[in-house]
Amino acid sequence: MAKRPSLEQVLAWFSDPDVSVRKRAVGAVVEFSFDSPAAVSALIEAIGDSDARVREGAVCAIGMMKPSPRAALPALIEAVKDCDCSVRETAITVLPLLGVADAKTVDAIIEAVDDSSICESAIGALVVFGRAARPAIPRLIRALDDKVFPELAAQAICCIGRKEESAVPAPARRGRRR
Repeated sequence: MAKRPSLEQVLAWFSDPDVSVRKRAVGAVVEFSFDSPAAVSALIEAIGDSDARVREGAVCAIGMMKPSPRAALPALIEAVKDCDCSVRETAITVLPLLGVADAKTVDAIIEAVDDSSICESAIGALVVFGRAARPAIPRLIRALDDKVFPELAAQAICCIGRKEESAVPAPARRGRRR
C-alpha cells in the first residue's frame, strides 16, 4: 500500500512545471485539514495557474472547504472573469458558498449576468444572496427582454426583491406560490 504524501509534499507539487502534478496537488490537498493557511494559500495561488483545469480545480477545492476561507474571496472574484468558461462557472457557483455578499462580490456576479455562457449560474447565485443582491434588480429587469433566460430573471427578481416584483410581467408571475 502506497504511503500517503504529507501536506508539505502536496504543497510542493503546486510549483511543479508538469501540469498533471499541479492538478494532482489540487486534488490531494482536499484530503487534508483545511485549517492549514499554507493549503489555503496554495489553492488561492493555483487560481492563477496557467492551466484552466488547475484553476478550476483550485476554485472547486476552495468551495469544498468548511469553514469557507474568506481570504480566497478576491481570487474567486477574479476567477469570475477568467478566460475559461468552466473556471468562470465554477467561481460563480462557489462564491455564494463563502457567505460574503459584499458589494464587490455582488457586482462581479451582476457583470456575469451579461456572459451568456454563465448567465444562468450568475442569476442563481444572485438568488442565493437574496436581499443583498438587490443592486442586481435593474440588470435582471433588462434580462426580462433577453432571449436567453427571461423566466429565470423574473423568478430572481421575485425572490430578491418583493417590491420590484411589479416589474415582472404578470404571465411570468403566474403559478408562483406566495
